Amino acid sequence: MKYILYSCIVLLIFTFAGCGLFSSTGSGQETTKLTVSAASSMMDSLMALKEQFEAEHPSIEIIYNFGGSGSLRRQIEQGAPIGFFFSASKRHYEALQAQGHIQKGTAIFENKLVAARHAESADISWEEFLQSDGKLALGTPGAVPGGTYAREAMQNMSDWATLEGRIVFAKDASHVLTLVREGAVTAGIVYASDLHGTKQIAVLQEIDPSHHTPIEYFAAVIDRGDGQTEKQRQAALKFYHFVQQESSMELFQQFGFGIDEKLVNE
Repeated sequence: MKYILYSCIVLLIFTFAGCGLFSSTGSGQETTKLTVSAASSMMDSLMALKEQFEAEHPSIEIIYNFGGSGSLRRQIEQGAPIGFFFSASKRHYEALQAQGHIQKGTAIFENKLVAARHAESADISWEEFLQSDGKLALGTPGAVPGGTYAREAMQNMSDWATLEGRIVFAKDASHVLTLVREGAVTAGIVYASDLHGTKQIAVLQEIDPSHHTPIEYFAAVIDRGDGQTEKQRQAALKFYHFVQQESSMELFQQFGFGIDEKLVNE
């Protein structure tokens, strides 16, 4: 009877471990999970960064939550268990800072806008596109920073009125690229970094940066008060410093982001 009871207990332990209720590294050391919310335009670079960070810090596991910076900001305001935030918008970063949600943060790099088309579509000029009836995809302004910058640029270029009835609003930068890739729209406005590594998308037109507010990205440790453990706080701070080290900046540059030393004020 005792043997049967012992066997059942062992079986339950392995079952719970398989479900992830016990989290540990291969060495038996407990793993601290850090949830990082990030602008979807950073997805590829951050997946590469995760691999490097976890190799150096095996006791910390990074879990990503990608989306539009506006939506991610609202999740943090509503108390979501987020320990770190990458924002593609200064406005959303400063709003969280003003509300006391940010323990530590800094600007880390810049980006540019481009109008993109499918690589196999007709190689037309921006003026030819404006004169056509083709649709343009961009992130939903207000919720998606890329869309907010795109609308500002189109208005300052006096092209917004021409395009307004042909615009398809997307939930984030990745959605814009999907619409272009699938041929649902003729063109889409995305960040220059979004085109890194893709062979299906080509540049239709580079957007002059003078037509919109500078595109700055921010990294921030989120202050969750009593909603996080000391180990989670320390994990977030380690990740914060790792993001800003030279090798990480070089990685971001490889993925198309522009590094301006004046932005980084660690």
